[in-house]
Amino acid sequence: MKKTMLCAGLLALLATSCKKEEGIDPQPEPTPTEACEVVGRWRGPYAVLYQFTDAGELFFIYPQPDGTFGENPEGEAKNYEFTGDSIYIYHSSTSVQRLKLEFDCDCRVMNWTDTSNPFQTVISTYYTEDLDWATCE
Repeated sequence: MKKTMLCAGLLALLATSCKKEEGIDPQPEPTPTEACEVVGRWRGPYAVLYQFTDAGELFFIYPQPDGTFGENPEGEAKNYEFTGDSIYIYHSSTSVQRLKLEFDCDCRVMNWTDTSNPFQTVISTYYTEDLDWATCE
């Protein structure tokens, strides 16, 4: 009988100590994708800036020797489509990459998930060129 009461007491203690505190959200919700746009300049890994245009073109801008990015993209553009929560990048007439997008920080950070990966993990994170990380919650 003592063991039963002791177990019940421990369970009650554990149950009350695991309650979520009011007003504390340990993981903020991502910004809904449909509220965000990809048009603009995005910094990402490998010191490359991605410029998405209204015309559905994606340009890659490489840094200048001083580490800054120029205003004009170089090279040939890739076409893209942004639909729902996905972006389709057309690398060639036969190669299309579909990436799932998830936005954070009021649409200033976007995470790309490779949909061909069975684990559906984030493969890259991009942020707007002018993002001040101190203002991002």
